[in-house]
Amino acid sequence: MKSYNTILAIGGSDSGGGAGVQADIKTITSLNCYATSAITALTAQNTSGVKRIYSIDPSFIKDQIETILEDFDIKTIKIGMLQNSKIISVVHEILKKNSNIPIILDPVMISTNGDLLLESEAIEFLENLLFPLCFLLTPNLEEAQILSKRKITTLDEIKNACLEICKKGVKNILFKGGDLTCHNFKQSCLDVLCSLQDPFSHHIFSLYNSQRIETKNLHGTGCSLSSAIASFLSQGFSLEESIQNAKNYIQEAIESGKHYLIGKGKGPINHMWKTLR
Repeated sequence: MKSYNTILAIGGSDSGGGAGVQADIKTITSLNCYATSAITALTAQNTSGVKRIYSIDPSFIKDQIETILEDFDIKTIKIGMLQNSKIISVVHEILKKNSNIPIILDPVMISTNGDLLLESEAIEFLENLLFPLCFLLTPNLEEAQILSKRKITTLDEIKNACLEICKKGVKNILFKGGDLTCHNFKQSCLDVLCSLQDPFSHHIFSLYNSQRIETKNLHGTGCSLSSAIASFLSQGFSLEESIQNAKNYIQEAIESGKHYLIGKGKGPINHMWKTLR
């Protein structure tokens, strides 16, 4: 019998369908993997912003995750929106018992439209409990600045911020540079991978450059990139290969998605660009 490369996506629900677990499922499915999910929060949102957030009871989040792990052979875990310290704590409680599964953590703090998605007092819980467990952390510009407590405008500052965040126990960091538009980053998007090379605690930096595409339809880009990386990792690709493959997928999704008008605000990328052109 055949088996799917199965991924567990843990995060918030986006009622607008462009980000969150909905984006995770679309991405994972389009990359020929099987998506399971555990919902941490419900949002009432559309392309213009988030109207309301309803947190799921931590005990039910625990039930969701444990039920999935008891039955499915999970290859990778992608974590997105966790919202508060109680949710972070219960996710940590379960995942520390499953340390053999690579975890891709997207430290979702603020939405594309500027809405707060992680309570400020929960950041310390995220750093102390989940950073040491994750295989890859994928912060965007604003998240990296919050976590490193540094201003980022240049490549050297990106590297220094990554090294600072690594002190919190992170093994690999992929800095997502799509929001960095100053200096030499106006025409291109630079993502930077910082990898800890054992046993000498030596960090290696790898650069991933892509052409900037002019469009307002970028909602869910970060969620989808981390889900795509998780998908390729589950298929046996190396971390570096998974990142490059994921970036190629996202680039096509943005290019295709710019031709669609969905909603009145910032629309989604086209996750299904292979079939919807």
